Amino acid sequence: MSHVTVVATQIDDKGAVKAAAQALKIKFEENVTADLGYNNKVKGDIVLTLKCGAQVALVLDRKTGIYSIHCDLYSGAVARELGKDFSKLKQMFSLKKVEIAARKKGYRASKPSVKQDGSIQIHLW
Repeated sequence: MSHVTVVATQIDDKGAVKAAAQALKIKFEENVTADLGYNNKVKGDIVLTLKCGAQVALVLDRKTGIYSIHCDLYSGAVARELGKDFSKLKQMFSLKKVEIAARKKGYRASKPSVKQDGSIQIHLW
């Protein structure tokens, strides 16, 4: 049986999502219908196709500018690729958003380093 999950996030930048998907080696598509399994289909503004075959739809709330995440958790496969509660996706999105904002302001960013606790550190100059 399928259990579709919707997670409200503060993901609000398509360019940073695309950069995060590239960094995570996830297929990124725009304006397509995601197949969430068991006849559950969602029109996604962004659709990520994971290595396990699962699809994740990001649907933009036009009023708030924030994407919600729609997916079937796929027996834990989504969590293995994107982290519990999409933590890997959110972390990479946040990193890419900072890098993009820094470049727009004329800053450069160091290569990210992953600390023992899993956090990511970058230096801007």
